[in-house]
Amino acid sequence: MLCGGLVAPEVGGGGARHSHHYVRPSRLLSTTNRHNLGSVRAAELAKISADAHVDEPHDLWYERLPESLREGAPRRIQGNEEGGWTLVVNGDAIGWDDASVTEARALEADRSAAASPRVRFEMMRRDGVNAEVIYPTIGLYMWNVADPSVGDAGCRIYNDWIREQLGGEARIKLAAMLPTWTLELALAEIARVGADPSIGGLLLPLVGTPEWNLPQWEPLWAALADVGKPVVMHQGTGHDMIFYRGWGSATANLLTTQSMAARATVTGFADGCVRPAL
Repeated sequence: MLCGGLVAPEVGGGGARHSHHYVRPSRLLSTTNRHNLGSVRAAELAKISADAHVDEPHDLWYERLPESLREGAPRRIQGNEEGGWTLVVNGDAIGWDDASVTEARALEADRSAAASPRVRFEMMRRDGVNAEVIYPTIGLYMWNVADPSVGDAGCRIYNDWIREQLGGEARIKLAAMLPTWTLELALAEIARVGADPSIGGLLLPLVGTPEWNLPQWEPLWAALADVGKPVVMHQGTGHDMIFYRGWGSATANLLTTQSMAARATVTGFADGCVRPAL
């Protein structure tokens, strides 16, 4: 999907280039051709952020959903008393609990501005990263939506918006959300966006309903294999992250949540049909 030797192009005005943290192909090749891995320094290798995120506008789904579905539009996520996160459906139209309308508009403008190649390249330059794979933030909780119509439309809306904002950049790859409320919905979205070169991975919830190892999902794995893009999953998707309550629950919940990736690998990918990128 992304490989070493990626070089930062010019960004912004004035012909300013990215910093020296980026690796030139000649230097990378000269290092790897030595056939001596012991001499490779990590600081000299190209670096890819495989788990970058974007902050979607709070009104993204409300504005783009058909009017008949807007009452179910995801608005934001908020922490709850138990330490987990809750998806706020519709709710406050400005998306912020503690901001005036004027302040909220300024905050929303900042969120939208951050979803631009210029800002993303500046973040990469500052962090010494050559390329990134971008995941949703509010969208990760889309699989908590019960209504298949809202869920399907919500995934498609995010996939369209993120491609509009950050598509077409060689050093930015996008994780496209797959609506898994039914097999047919997931297959349709793979067919719609899977071949887009901006899509670096196809995002499934970590927990399938039904479980990923059951035979009804075989057409999904076949379609994903045909597309040839990595399957990606993100912690906390498709399930409640609060498994235990009371003394010791914080540690227990963390360990259980972290173990979900191994569970998905064993139950969903044991036959080797699809290579996951967890």
